[in-house]
Amino acid sequence: MALAKHSVLRSRMALDLASISVDEPQSYIWSVNAKSVPFSSLNYWVFARNHISILDYNIEPIPDFFVAGLPARTTTGVFRNHIMRLNSSVSCEEVDAGDFPSPCPGDRPLTVFWEHFLDTEVRVCVPGNYTAFPWSLSRNRQDFDEEIYIGINDTSTGRNDGNTDNPLCSTSSTFCCKATTTRGYFELGNNWNHNTYEPLLEHWPDPAEMEESFNDWTNPYSQCPNTVPSDTDTCFNVHDSASHDEDSSDTET
Repeated sequence: MALAKHSVLRSRMALDLASISVDEPQSYIWSVNAKSVPFSSLNYWVFARNHISILDYNIEPIPDFFVAGLPARTTTGVFRNHIMRLNSSVSCEEVDAGDFPSPCPGDRPLTVFWEHFLDTEVRVCVPGNYTAFPWSLSRNRQDFDEEIYIGINDTSTGRNDGNTDNPLCSTSSTFCCKATTTRGYFELGNNWNHNTYEPLLEHWPDPAEMEESFNDWTNPYSQCPNTVPSDTDTCFNVHDSASHDEDSSDTET
């Protein structure tokens, strides 16, 4: 992850978000507490459920989800292997306009300003350094917190079919959203655990346990000479400037 070019990932993410369908099955999203959940779409879990009566007690609760690099419920047979997983939770609240930070703090914050038609203005501030890699090389569980401020100013909503006797109704809102992302590893389903994937590992197994009980092996021809992955592989040079790119574009639009 540390060696990935963030500008390429960001462009791909933007294209995927623009083209995704709410009816498209999300095969790479795993469920935390409902392991028999099928590959359901966003429409099933979010939109369609809003029309179901709250008195229908037979409806299953929305489970917690995480994303991994293999399709959900992938199994490995007689082998025992781990894979990385990520999950995020987001909470938003409306705040006073004065709480919007100005200037946006941090070494390289993400700032955006949009001027749209009908007098709508949108300001975005993500404090910190959006080019920095947030994770360490440890395979243990890691949690990362982020904040985003969104300020919206729209004075067009009070227009009443061109009636100039009605003054404009100024509508302004400021929101602060906080996201917590957890990154870690879990064991895939296999013959040893009845093909049921395991929960998030708080700590990566020690080298002796890894060598005796698991089948995770690194490429013997890679930068890391040890083929049994440890909790931290320090042989990768994540500070090599050639391994990741710098985005020189201006974030003010």
